[in-house]
Amino acid sequence: MDNSDILPKEVEVKLGASSYERRKAAAHEIENLIKALVAKGEIGKINALIAFLGDEFVRSPSPNYRKGGLIGLAACAIGLTENAKVYLDLLVEPVFKCFDDPESRVRYYACESMFNIVKVCREHTLRYFNKIFDGLCKLCVDVNIDVKNGVGLLDRLVKDIVTECDDFDVASFIPLLQKYISQTNPYIRHTLVMWITALDSVPGINMLEWLPTFLDGLFNMLSDGNRQIRQAADLALGEFLKDIKSKDSPVEFGPCEVSSVGMISILVAQCKSRHNFNRVTAVHWIYEFVPLGKEKLVPFFPILVEAMLHCISDDVAEIKENASNANSILMDVVQKAEATIDLKGILEKLTMNLLNDNEPTRLASLNWISMLLEKLPSEMSAEVDAYFYALLRTLNDEEDVIVELDIQVIALICRHNGKENFSRILKEIYSLFASDQTLLETRGSLILRHLCRWLTPERVYRELADIIRTTCEENVVFASVIVQMLNIILLTANELDPLRAKLKRCQGVTPMAEFSTAGGNNGKNVSTADRDESRSLFTTLFNSWCHSPVSALSLCFLAQAYDLASVLITNFGMADISVGFLMQVDKLVQLLESPIFIHVRLEMLEKGTERHFALMKTLYGMLMLLPQSAAFKTLQNRLAAVASMPSMEKGRKSADPSVACKEYIHQFVTVLAKHQHFQHEALSEKKGDVESGQSSPSK
Repeated sequence: MDNSDILPKEVEVKLGASSYERRKAAAHEIENLIKALVAKGEIGKINALIAFLGDEFVRSPSPNYRKGGLIGLAACAIGLTENAKVYLDLLVEPVFKCFDDPESRVRYYACESMFNIVKVCREHTLRYFNKIFDGLCKLCVDVNIDVKNGVGLLDRLVKDIVTECDDFDVASFIPLLQKYISQTNPYIRHTLVMWITALDSVPGINMLEWLPTFLDGLFNMLSDGNRQIRQAADLALGEFLKDIKSKDSPVEFGPCEVSSVGMISILVAQCKSRHNFNRVTAVHWIYEFVPLGKEKLVPFFPILVEAMLHCISDDVAEIKENASNANSILMDVVQKAEATIDLKGILEKLTMNLLNDNEPTRLASLNWISMLLEKLPSEMSAEVDAYFYALLRTLNDEEDVIVELDIQVIALICRHNGKENFSRILKEIYSLFASDQTLLETRGSLILRHLCRWLTPERVYRELADIIRTTCEENVVFASVIVQMLNIILLTANELDPLRAKLKRCQGVTPMAEFSTAGGNNGKNVSTADRDESRSLFTTLFNSWCHSPVSALSLCFLAQAYDLASVLITNFGMADISVGFLMQVDKLVQLLESPIFIHVRLEMLEKGTERHFALMKTLYGMLMLLPQSAAFKTLQNRLAAVASMPSMEKGRKSADPSVACKEYIHQFVTVLAKHQHFQHEALSEKKGDVESGQSSPSK
């Protein structure tokens, strides 16, 4: 067929002209020609004309011919009216090729041509939707403002058609959405979020089903530099969350058919975003998801815990507050969960965060461990090695509130896991003190007091005394140091009131006459059973307290074992009378003036008894140990207020130490000898090192 039979030569010339007006006039003639062919039913000529425009004009190397071809194809569609749908392949394929044309005006005419074709064929063009949408995403970033405007018109038209359609194929559109959702260009982002919002508004389309495929992309738009895009993304996310909360249909929190990445994983990742708005929104979603999902979230408990622990220390107050609320709800859900939880996974996140730099995160981690110990004591006992050493390291924390909570958690472990674990934990703490003298000095008292607060003081002290007794050979110096600390706590801390009261019920360590009203028992009789139990406690402590002679002496004062104290003081000559030792005696004199030892001061009035003589002998012995200091004058003044030594000696009954007393004295002397031996060895090693250093040649 000759070209002139398809399109008159004069029309062909005008259609390829450089003048827009001539091309427009040619398009008008083509429209009339198509109408005439339709009226005659000459389908073959219609096909030939459309193909001719696509092949000879749209694919021409001349930009003017391409422009004319695009206008001509649009004119064909307008002339065909409702019949255009039959020729869609011939009409749209050439136009698609021009979306990538190097000439901006050709790209503009491609948008205009497609607009006219879509306007005529409407829903019939949806079978080419993906190609059209792909073109929209490419052209919306065009540098030419006319192209952008043309794309905007085409975009709105296609959007109107899709929203009116009853059978739009969302499934085929989603891969294209995923292709562009990760793009950061603001024009593409704006196009995508508007399309997502539009499709979500269509009653017959369930975009919630596909939410996991583009949720991360929507969240990323929250940090876009364009405020309009941020607001649009936030609005879209808000609508989706509202739909999730209002629908009865189950929500897929994890990987599903449409996405290998679940929504929970996306939210957790967004909680760590460097952008505030992303974190705020992600935390809010988790806050809403936790009560909604409840036990459906069991597989995600570990990563949810990690996310909340991260955000709970956020610099932004709103994020920090929301994360704290979400963390509380999550903890409540985990606590009430009846399904088996991934305890190892949760503990891994908690122990890691115990070493976090931020105080709120460390506190929250401890609260989680505490809750899990209450919920799953047996399971937590089996996993104790996974988190206990992290708890030990936390004892070194700079914040008192964290150390106190840490001790409370350690006490829970002791309380729930039987004597074996209790002994093991106390040994670990003892070893920690032995290896870290700084911790002992700065935190030792706090740790020991709070252990006694949360556990029975007697249980703690008995166990520690036993540990000292069985391990003292390894380090007698440390044994002395720890005993001194334990003794000061025993004599001063409110948490130790029950233990002090029990020791006072010893009424000495040997059988004696009943106490007077002025005595340490305040006139109340003590049963034999109570006294025996108290003396058992005294014995346990005394065997270890011997590592510190002054501590052993103060223990005797507390237990009213004055006969034993009077013999101990005569053996103090075996001890290393250093400045530190004298300072301990000085401290004891000060404590004797405190309310804790009021029973000792009252006992000084009981003249003419063995107890009185033993007590006074002990106090005078302390006076002889002290240099002329303030403590010396304090004790001297106290002794001057009672009867003199001759009158005491006058009323004294002669008596040898009892068998029980001799056993205590033997223990005391034996331990002192160990310390003397250790000091001699240490001096010998030091002397040997010095001599070796002197004899060696200088380098």
